[in-house]
Amino acid sequence: DGMGRKTKLSLWNHPGNDVTGMIARVPKVAKTMESLLGGEVYHYHTKLMMKDARTGGAHLWHQDFGYWSNNGCVYPDMGTVFIPLDKMDAENAGLQVLRGSHKCGLLPHIKTGSQAEADPQRRMWAEEFGLEHVQLEMEPGDALFFHSLLLHTSGQNHS
Repeated sequence: DGMGRKTKLSLWNHPGNDVTGMIARVPKVAKTMESLLGGEVYHYHTKLMMKDARTGGAHLWHQDFGYWSNNGCVYPDMGTVFIPLDKMDAENAGLQVLRGSHKCGLLPHIKTGSQAEADPQRRMWAEEFGLEHVQLEMEPGDALFFHSLLLHTSGQNHS
């Protein structure tokens, strides 16, 4: 994370027959995303992340499409379903979002270490404009559906 901490990450593109593949295909998830995006959806990838206590690293402010646009995805009509496996809050590096930031369009992203960071100046302008910075608190199994252009971040795990 540029500050000496690490996050464990596993990523794959094909939804298999394990529980993660089934979650991606279950109608409650797929139909909700179709409703939000306004049409048929497909599975782009699954990612599992783990931030160990006291050593888990931060993720800089970014938009998922800031990465995906470099992988051949042309349109940002994509979304994320975020499901924590443990209780998530500020202490254990829970997700933070800038509410409504998906309407800002794709911001330039700069390479910061191994991460792509959304332009910090434009993010600050969005906050100054009045977009709400929200620290999410979620229980295991809760689901957050969000657009690929939503600005989001997570801090280091201090729990």
